[in-house]
Amino acid sequence: MMKQPQQSYGRARINHIHAQDAQTASGVVFGEILVNSVLATVLFDSGASHSFISSSFVENHQIPIVLLKLTLIT
Repeated sequence: MMKQPQQSYGRARINHIHAQDAQTASGVVFGEILVNSVLATVLFDSGASHSFISSSFVENHQIPIVLLKLTLIT
């Protein structure tokens, strides 16, 4: 019987915040920038371990994706 390789996981730190709250939160920058030449509303969180983009934005603007090497757990 062949042994299955064990799954590796990376650690992530995520937070959920509403756009209205982000505008007054410390450590967070909320605004608009160009992403792949398209104006996007963005949220920069200095405490986050990774950056994410909505799947609908990616699909609507044909932005290429790269899968993570490790599955993230929170």
